[in-house]
This record gives sequence, structure tokens and C-alpha cells, in this order.
Amino acid sequence: MFGQFRRLFGTESRSAEIDAGALFAAAFQFTGTSYSWTTSPALLVSSLSVPDGSGALLLESRRLAATSPLLRAYRNVIESGVLTGEPEPPTFPDTVPENITTAVGEMWMRLHDCDRERDLLDRCIVDGEFLELDDGTIIPPDGFEPVTAGPKWLREVVGYKIGTSSRARMAGLRYVGDRPAGTARALPWIGPALPSAAGLLNTRTGAAHGLGSLAKIAAVIANASPDRITANVGARSGLVQQAGVTEEQRQPIHALPVGSVPFLRSGEAVDRIEAGPDETARKYEAQLERDIASALNLPLSELLSDYSSGSFSNLRMAWQDAEREIARRRTWWHRHYRTPLYLEALSSAFAAGRLPRMNMAVMAQLKRPAWRGPVRQPPQPEKEAQTLGLLVDKGILTADDAREQLET
Repeated sequence: MFGQFRRLFGTESRSAEIDAGALFAAAFQFTGTSYSWTTSPALLVSSLSVPDGSGALLLESRRLAATSPLLRAYRNVIESGVLTGEPEPPTFPDTVPENITTAVGEMWMRLHDCDRERDLLDRCIVDGEFLELDDGTIIPPDGFEPVTAGPKWLREVVGYKIGTSSRARMAGLRYVGDRPAGTARALPWIGPALPSAAGLLNTRTGAAHGLGSLAKIAAVIANASPDRITANVGARSGLVQQAGVTEEQRQPIHALPVGSVPFLRSGEAVDRIEAGPDETARKYEAQLERDIASALNLPLSELLSDYSSGSFSNLRMAWQDAEREIARRRTWWHRHYRTPLYLEALSSAFAAGRLPRMNMAVMAQLKRPAWRGPVRQPPQPEKEAQTLGLLVDKGILTADDAREQLET
């Protein structure tokens, strides 16, 4: 009966009087004009559609490469799959004499700077291209401008303007970049995944800030009596306007810190705020994660290092897909960076007489070096050995071939 009279004064809704904007500002000490965590995926898509332009694409690629967990994981996977982290001698066919192989290997080991190579590989992953001058200076893509010539549908780079120079130069430098034919600029290796990574980062950052703000309120006093109606939690801004309720009758919200003992009136209870991504949000985030993995051409399990779900055959297929992508990137890196550097050192060493005498056939084989690269273990090495043993027993493989596959 008394609840009927209380309805005449309006609905009590202390839990609805939260100013979300004020909570954000109090928790993170920012104002609406000085803080923003969003990156427009549409802006990145438009930048990707014009590969000859850099600008926003280069800036956001560097930012997302440092903040997106999946893009950081991709950088680690590529670097650990391409580089061994220590000087790696080249390999040659057995027809090359051992003394020549040793001399050439020592030459390359003295030249090979692992830390510098790792930095340059990471520049290709994040920036897409760079220039290396003869004195070793590295020019990032925002430090030079390519000069093109030829028909409009198939432009060809004929030089580069470095810094503020008005003259293009082509000598005394080396270009390294995964540039498609007919374009002046190379896209970052993480470029196709940038829009999805930006969307995923924006979603999770916004959710994290909301949860961080709501975590400041451990609990609220909620109406537990059935004769009163509790409004929903979380107004967008300001106070919830209620008709017929004066400011004196409006009761303020009470925050209960952790460990406090509240005194409740009759018909009240302590209630915790429920906050966090719901099932729909989690499905959307999972779809964005799959889009990122597809754009990077790597299985999602390899990026997340999550092998809790899936059978052995699924894990093995994912491992094989990752192996093919890493081998493709390793071949590209060796062909565009290591091999030109090696050939210059080989020519200088041969001209200076620091190599043993050799015939033309041996020199031709030395000009085709190969690097084994890191060895990635399969999901279950013992099953791999059993499979190769079975193939040897059936006569499909020889023992030497099986041993070579185990070592690579």
C-alpha cells in the first residue's frame, strides 16, 4: 500500500544517475577535446586503395604495429621464421670444394650483422620499403620520393628524391621493398590487415575503458522491493530527467568501495554492476581476428599461440600453411636483401685475392647461395619421425631423404 503512494513521487532510480562521460574523465584524467583512441578503418581502406600514396597509411601502420597484439605477433612469427638471430653461413652444392666453401662462409660471417638485418626486416613488415645508401645510411619511406616515367598504366621508377633534394638519384643506393609492378610505392606486409586490426583495437580499447571506469564502482545500492522499478544502469550524459521529481527528492548514487559494509534500508540490496562484452561482441571480435589472420595469410592459431582446440590433423595443416607463408617470405628476403649484399662482398673479396683459386663453374655456383634458415618443429615431432620411417619402409623415400626432411 505504501509503495502505491511512493509511485506518486516518481520512480527512484539512483543507479540510473551515472554520467558515463564524467566517469571516463575521472578515471583517465582526459577531456573530450584532448583524448581519442579511435582509428577509422575506412580511412585505412581508402589509403590501401591508392598504393602510391603513403601519409596516413604509413603513420597508422607504425602505430598499429606497436599496439595491436595480433600484428605484433605477426612481426615475431616472421622474424623468428626468417632469421636465426645469429650469423648464418650460406650453403652450396657438394660440387663446391670444401676450402672454398669455408673461405666464403667466413667472409659472409664477418659481414653479417644480425641486429641490423632484423631491424631492416622489421622495416619491410611495418613500412614496406626503404633505401640503403652505400655508406650504410637507411632512408625510411617518408624520407624519399620515387620518380616515375613511362605510360600511365605501367609506371617505372627511374630515381629517388631523398629528403628535400630536388634532384633524383639512382646510383649509390639500394632499394629494398615488396613493390608490385607498375606502382611507385610498396605496401607494408601488414597493410592488408590494418583496417581489421584498427576495428578490433578500437572495439577492445573502448570496452576496456568502459570496464575500467565501471570498475571504480564496486557495487551500488539497488532496489530489491517488487513495488519499485529500477532504471537501467548507465546514462550517456548528465542526469536522467524524470517528470514530477524535484531535485530535493532525487537521491544521489552511492558507491561502495571494496571491503565496505553498507547499511541498507528496508527493501534495498547490494548489487554489482554487470559490464563487459556480450556474446554478440565476442563473436564480432572473433570475426575480426579471423579477417586479420586471412589478410596476413597465417593461421590464427599461429598468431594467438592457442592450440587448445582442434585435432592433430588441423594443427598440422595450420603448421604447414604457416610454413609455406614463412618460406615464401624467407625466399623473398634472401633474394632482395641478402643475395645482393653477398654478391657485392663476393666480388670485392675475389678481386682482392682473398678467396682460393677456382674455375668458372665453381664461381657460378658461388653466385647462387642458399641459407637454410630457422628450423620450426612440427606439432608432434615423434609422429613426424614415425611417418617418415613408414615411408622409408615402403620404399617411397630413402633414408637420406628422410633424414634431410627431419633436419630441415
